[in-house]
Amino acid sequence: MPEPRGLSQKLPGEILHCLNAGSTVGGCGTSTACADCVIRSMVRQAGQRQSVHRQTSRMQLLVGGKEREVWYAVTVAPFPYRRLGAYLVMLEDISELVVLRSIIPICAQCRKIRNEANVWEQADSYLARKTPLEFSHGLCPDCMARVYPDYRPPKDAPSD
Repeated sequence: MPEPRGLSQKLPGEILHCLNAGSTVGGCGTSTACADCVIRSMVRQAGQRQSVHRQTSRMQLLVGGKEREVWYAVTVAPFPYRRLGAYLVMLEDISELVVLRSIIPICAQCRKIRNEANVWEQADSYLARKTPLEFSHGLCPDCMARVYPDYRPPKDAPSD
């Protein structure tokens, strides 16, 4: 059995408890998913360009024996150390920030959404601007009855 390595000798996937690193016998860097690892690719980029790189990334980790999605702001900076190429890798857990940014303020009465400019706009306009969604409009049975109280749909009409 190999001797346990100290923290400074461990690979990022081992330190973070990456699901991909734990799913293969070889550990961090040997899974097929490791080719897409944000930390590995940023270290490679920082080394090639000798500049600081920063980006956000979602990672699947094993935390307390359970799978957990964690969002990180990853910063990688190259620096010389004893004539070797070394890298400072900083991970900031921004999971809470991602969750808070995903909360959309919506009016409880008219259902308009308050946008970044603090302006209230129709939900369909807001979502069409923020997502690739497209909308078609119709009336639900409750609104149909309220807006057109005398209308009675044909008996063979599909009900939603």
